Amino acid sequence: MKINIKVDEESGELSITDEHGAQLEPKIERIVKRDYREQIQEVIQKAADNVNRATESLTTLHTGTPHPDGGATEYQPFDEPEPTRPIMPAKSWLHRIWPPAENKRQEECQRLAMRYAEACRDWESAWKAHADREKRRLEIQRQVAEGTLPAMEQALGDALSALEWPYETLINYELRSPEHLVLDVDLPEIEMLPIQQASVPAKALKLSIKSLSQSNQRQQYARHIHSIGVRLLGECFKTLPTIQAITLSGYSQRLDKSSGHERDDYLYSVKVDRGSWSGLNFRELDKVDPVECLGQFEIRRQMTKTGIFRPVEPLET
Repeated sequence: MKINIKVDEESGELSITDEHGAQLEPKIERIVKRDYREQIQEVIQKAADNVNRATESLTTLHTGTPHPDGGATEYQPFDEPEPTRPIMPAKSWLHRIWPPAENKRQEECQRLAMRYAEACRDWESAWKAHADREKRRLEIQRQVAEGTLPAMEQALGDALSALEWPYETLINYELRSPEHLVLDVDLPEIEMLPIQQASVPAKALKLSIKSLSQSNQRQQYARHIHSIGVRLLGECFKTLPTIQAITLSGYSQRLDKSSGHERDDYLYSVKVDRGSWSGLNFRELDKVDPVECLGQFEIRRQMTKTGIFRPVEPLET
């Protein structure tokens, strides 16, 4: 008998059905839970990991922060292999004595040759496109290294647009000079973040889902928005080698109870120099607390131990 074991990751309900999706008889279900308890617990644990992974990933965005000297400065080879020349059908005694067989063999050879020629054209086109991209990239990189502002803006725009964020995170930037960059970041609101946490009880065969306390939600949010800041600083220092200082200010939309309208509140504003930034341990970023990381630099931030933010004025740039 084949059975299906599923866990609803929203309600935590365990479902055990037969191969047709029908609910098992109570007696059969008890036997399954008794004899396959370990396998069922594994399914429940995977569901718990899925629920918690979304929350945990929000606070570890900074672990992907690159080293400030980690940009590729050499031509990157085209790694797609050339098409392999096909092996044509061999001519046998049958092809010599029976023209229809020979005609069919020649048609197959022609078909393989055409397919190979098309694959070669596609490969050559892709190779030329790659070479052109690399040529442009290296030229822009050369100009970036020289501190040419238009090239720096293009390189930074490309780098930032390639980043993926769990929630909408809008970034405005201004190059004040080849040495100074200003970032203004529209951070996600705390209401966007998940508020549930899953666990597996030691004895019961079920998924336990509980809401995070308000304090835990605020602390999770604090780590998330600081993790964003660390990742952004790292990407900018790597992309723009002439930049010696970055001023990053992050704000969020919050309700103004006096007017009933939303307003932009700056939650932190930090200025970081390249020399100090390079001192981070980029090999073990999983050991870095993003809140404390930004806190070691020149920063304006009014945050309680429980993650309550009061608005601040951004640093002068």
